[in-house]
Amino acid sequence: DFYFKLTAQWREENKDKLETPEQLLARIKQEREARYEQQLQEWKAAVKEWEESGKSGKRPARSRMPKPVSTMAEEEISHLESLPSGWLWLTAESVGIVQLGRQRSPKNRSKDYPTKYIRAANITEQGLDLDDVLDMDFLPHELSAYRLEKGDLVLSEASGSAAQVGKPAIWDDQIPNCCFQNTVIRHQPYCRDYAVYLLWLYRFLYVSGKFAQVAGGVGINHLSAFKFAQIALPLCSLAEQQEIVRLLEERFAAIEQQEREIDSALNQAEMLRQSILKKAFTGQLVPQDPRDEPASVLLERIKAEREKAAQNNHSKKTRKKKTTA
Repeated sequence: DFYFKLTAQWREENKDKLETPEQLLARIKQEREARYEQQLQEWKAAVKEWEESGKSGKRPARSRMPKPVSTMAEEEISHLESLPSGWLWLTAESVGIVQLGRQRSPKNRSKDYPTKYIRAANITEQGLDLDDVLDMDFLPHELSAYRLEKGDLVLSEASGSAAQVGKPAIWDDQIPNCCFQNTVIRHQPYCRDYAVYLLWLYRFLYVSGKFAQVAGGVGINHLSAFKFAQIALPLCSLAEQQEIVRLLEERFAAIEQQEREIDSALNQAEMLRQSILKKAFTGQLVPQDPRDEPASVLLERIKAEREKAAQNNHSKKTRKKKTTA
């Protein structure tokens, strides 16, 4: 239902805003080529910096030419839902760059170039938790390969529970020059405007268990960059993506407001329960009659009755002993 039913009416009313699959592919190809040219420039700069620093560490690897962008073959999508006109199935690697982060090891402990990085533990169902961000060494020429950029999608790659694999979040440049570990998969969309739509899509794939179905491993479940790159994504025109995001944000905001109201009502009910109990045991629950005996008199009467009862029990025990003798 996430894919297209949410905007069925909108599509009928906004046909002039829809892109054809050909236009959609052309947009992605154009953005991909521009991104590859940028990567080449970054690689050349990284190589120069590596050489100037005495060739410390590995020589920066040249970015690979991205695979051609094309729609998925019929046999690859035969088990998937049929999409409406203007939509198409594309693999994650066709939509953006899929990359695993840097492995943490003793040799990469923070020493000369301590750099903040996020790991799977920083990705929660509510978004990124940056209260506990660790650091390790990233050489200057390595930053271009692992530095997070605004709009990057980050997903937990591994977890002891398959249900926790693929937990997504979006990077908003909260920490300058922050990188990422190999327990995190980064998906960098060629079209940056697609990022928020993809975030919502990944949330759906996560909560529906789709990522869990793809993950594998013994003890630790891994999504893996390769498996993620092959996942089929339903894509539509940018205008429809933006409408989907608007509707989802509107509905989830309403749900959150209802949750807050329910929590408030539960808190009020608990306070009322405590107040009633307090009144019940402090004589405030029912109207007081001035003719009722005071509490001090009541206590004295109870004390006298207890003493009388104790004396009666003592007398009975004494008579019983005499009779037995």
